[in-house]
Amino acid sequence: AKERVRDRLENKKARFNWKPLRDVSRELLYSVVVSEDATFFEHDGFNLEMMVSSLAENLKEGKHAYGASTISQQVAKNLFLTNEKTYVRKIKEFLITKRLERRFEKNEIIEIYLNIAEFGPDIYGVEAATKHYFNQTPENCNAAEGAFIALMLPSPKRNYFSIYQNHNLTKSKLRRI
Repeated sequence: AKERVRDRLENKKARFNWKPLRDVSRELLYSVVVSEDATFFEHDGFNLEMMVSSLAENLKEGKHAYGASTISQQVAKNLFLTNEKTYVRKIKEFLITKRLERRFEKNEIIEIYLNIAEFGPDIYGVEAATKHYFNQTPENCNAAEGAFIALMLPSPKRNYFSIYQNHNLTKSKLRRI
């Protein structure tokens, strides 16, 4: 199944290059996991505490302002679903995530995630991200570079323009790197 995902992605983008997890520095891997889903290696695909907190915030705001998707949920959404914010899509995401967690090891899920995640406008995967931001490969990425790349993930396009292009690092973002 991983080969089918890789083939599908590589056929879409000529520049795309799949990076096996063994070719990603531990510093980069840990930065992404801590930033995106600190309990990734402990949960079964869902972080119930974050989901309840997000739901409460969204109800308070009266809109879908906060997400609580785990890395596994993001893989499910990015591979099989659209970005629409509906309860039907969330139910589909839940079912697909359950299947992903049963079928794949955690290291396989994080490998897929690192290769399909958007790190800026038209910057998909850790290979493209490390090349674009630091002109190097994922295996040579240090902790500070890994933290910077992880900063792009919550909102890759917005963060690209505010953080990378305009050098606008807020105090909260500086604490994360």
